[in-house]
Amino acid sequence: DKLVVVDAEGTYRYANAAMERIIGYDQDDFVGTNTFEYIHEADRDGVRRALDRLVAAEEDRTETVTYRHRAADGSWVWLESRMWNRSNSELGGYVVSSRDVTARKQAERRQRETEDRLRQLAANTDDVLWMFTADWGELLFVNEAFEELWGISRADLRADATRFLDGIHPDDRPRVRRAMERISSGESIEMEYRVNRDLSFRRWVWVRGHPVVEDGEVTKAVGFVRDITDRRRRHRQLQVLDDLLRHNLR
Repeated sequence: DKLVVVDAEGTYRYANAAMERIIGYDQDDFVGTNTFEYIHEADRDGVRRALDRLVAAEEDRTETVTYRHRAADGSWVWLESRMWNRSNSELGGYVVSSRDVTARKQAERRQRETEDRLRQLAANTDDVLWMFTADWGELLFVNEAFEELWGISRADLRADATRFLDGIHPDDRPRVRRAMERISSGESIEMEYRVNRDLSFRRWVWVRGHPVVEDGEVTKAVGFVRDITDRRRRHRQLQVLDDLLRHNLR
């Protein structure tokens, strides 16, 4: 870790050798400069407030802050610093221990970007995207498209994760239950069935489901549902036309 001592104004009074390894500055040149000269302006006020709280505290106190620190090459390094309010008279200030968390912050940013893209995808698709626990006891995610297709509210589904079965044609439910068991045991499935009680189960859907395996164990079930009612209707019309043409040909 980078260990430094700063006074109440944030001026560096001491810095260990890790200073050069982490942010590239020579420790002797660094001493005497002010920490707030190096902190990103968007993070400066938060670090300033944390230091002020430490200085003002009468009881023992620590503060942990995460911020961007400018490196010697001009880049920004994310540091996580822990500060103690026990002023060291010999060193002339407060001890601050910092570690480089740039890789963690970059991973968090990538995760947020991925989550944002998934939210946008889920909000702008007509397909139903879903995720359940492996035992189907808890709904982890379903997008808004579910409500229109199934005729059941997401609130009802969150209250009872198996409520979606009520929106499936009674003749198709046994097949769906077997498919759920197959996913829980580690298989992927693909099937078609009828949904939406309010529409007399006249809507046909195509479903693909997959197990999520972590450390050799199925932990989640994920998949999507697509409305194929129009496709089924066209297929039936083609069958009728085919039968008619065959009859006329005969």
